[in-house]
Amino acid sequence: MEPKELKKKKFDEYLASQNQDVALMQQMAQIQEEFDKAMMYILTSEAKQRLNNIKYSKPEFAFQVQLYLLQLYQAGQIRKPLSEQELKNILNTFVKKPTWNIKRR
Repeated sequence: MEPKELKKKKFDEYLASQNQDVALMQQMAQIQEEFDKAMMYILTSEAKQRLNNIKYSKPEFAFQVQLYLLQLYQAGQIRKPLSEQELKNILNTFVKKPTWNIKRR
């Protein structure tokens, strides 16, 4: 294979990977937009603000919480918007606090 052909092939592969990355980012943005719309019905404004704060520091954790809340909402277990305190209670179930085991000798 000639160097020009090899260069063109590598460049085409690079462009294809960039197009896939852009499509994936657009898809993720669309999913996040749908989550945000659903959260309008599930959370009060204070609870949404708390979740947004979490989203800035721990985006993966916030995504898991949103997914859980959406599942609860779809199952009919959330009938009214959750307050900030109710969201805190749900968040506490997600957080695994370390347990201390102190042994005295």
